[in-house]
Parts: sequence; C-alpha cells; structure tokens
Amino acid sequence: MKRREFISKSAVTGLSVGLLTACGGSSESTGGQVLGRSEQSTNTQTDPGYDGPNPFQHGVASGDPTAHQVILWTRLTAEGLDEVPVQVTVATNPDLRDPVYQGVGYARSASDFTIKLDPLLPEANQTYYYQFSALGHRSAVGRTRTTPEASAEVDHLRLAVTSCSAASITKCNTL
Repeated sequence: MKRREFISKSAVTGLSVGLLTACGGSSESTGGQVLGRSEQSTNTQTDPGYDGPNPFQHGVASGDPTAHQVILWTRLTAEGLDEVPVQVTVATNPDLRDPVYQGVGYARSASDFTIKLDPLLPEANQTYYYQFSALGHRSAVGRTRTTPEASAEVDHLRLAVTSCSAASITKCNTL
C-alpha cells in the first residue's frame, strides 16, 4: 500500500496511528501505579554492584498511543548481566516532578535488553514526559502524547509511520 493510500484510508476509517521508532523486544505491562499529584517521586534506583558505563546508550522512544496508554521503549547496554530491573517515571512536566505514573519492568538478555512498557495514564490528549532508570543511571527524558478520547471532536491529526526490519534496527523507514 502506498503512503498516500494508507493516510487516506486511515482518515476515512478513523484509524489512530502512533509513532513507534523502536523495533523488537518483548512488550511488558508492569505492576506500576498511577500516582496522585501530591505523591513524591522516588526517581532513583541504584545498584551498588554495578560500576559499568551508563547503560542507556540507545535513547528512548514512544508510540502506539491511546487515550490513556502509550508504549514507552528503551534498550540497555548491559554486558555480563541477564536481567535488569528498569524503573520508568512519567510526569506532565519535563523535570519529572509530581509524577503521575511509576512502574518497573525487566530488560532481559533474551530480548537483547530491549524493554517496552505500556503504562496506564490518567489523562487523554495530554503531553507526558518520561524517563527510565536502572543500574544507578537515568536515560534521556522523552516526550509523548496520549490521543483524544474516541468520542472527542478532532480538528486535525498528524500521523507518523515508521517501520523497521526485524533483522536490524538500523534499517528504519519513516514516512
């Protein structure tokens, strides 16, 4: 299907398409929690047994948004380890004060230390900022957005489509 045809059919059918710039890995839902605005962040996670470099060398990404969820992605560089707990903090401000969600997932060697989390977020049509932490280090802060509610009137819609070869993340195409 050509890009123009895809966009036309998506608009006609009301398909909501998100951006996910990362490929591979296993998707995990966490036992995270939506936090009230008054709860303070514990946005640190240290591992006194790890003295290697910052494991967040591949950036962060988000995609496949709905009104109250969006997939958050990162990949760790963690040679010599098998399973690494990774915390994610999501807030409505870029400095991550007053988080609205915190959860933990696991980056595993079996999935090349790729981790995707699908947090439940409190507001539709909202910009959120997120950051992963593991092994005493923090990732870059990412920005994402949830979609409007399905019943909401929408004046305009921006679409981004990215596809990647399963064999290599370096072969990505963005339309």
